[in-house]
Amino acid sequence: MGCIYDTNDYSQWSYCLEKLYKTSSVEDSPRSGRPTTVRTEENMQLVSETFAPNPQIPQRRASLDLSISCRILQHLMQDLNLKPYNPRLLQPVNKDDRNQQLEFCE
Repeated sequence: MGCIYDTNDYSQWSYCLEKLYKTSSVEDSPRSGRPTTVRTEENMQLVSETFAPNPQIPQRRASLDLSISCRILQHLMQDLNLKPYNPRLLQPVNKDDRNQQLEFCE
């Protein structure tokens, strides 16, 4: 939407009126540049369907399965408010660990 300005500024009003007379619309003209081809509704649907049943899929594996770059997948997940799964290596707990913790506390 074009021409959303402060109502008290005359120069902004005159710009909108001039644009209206020239183009018979106050809408902005189409932007120049390369069109988006990967961040589409179809790919957003694919990403949401991929992570809905199993949100613990690593991003790299999902990007390979969907044939989308990791960075674009991150953007799509951010648009869908999905959090990435980061596996972490946890130390195993032994029977002796509890005794060692108690000794350390004393």
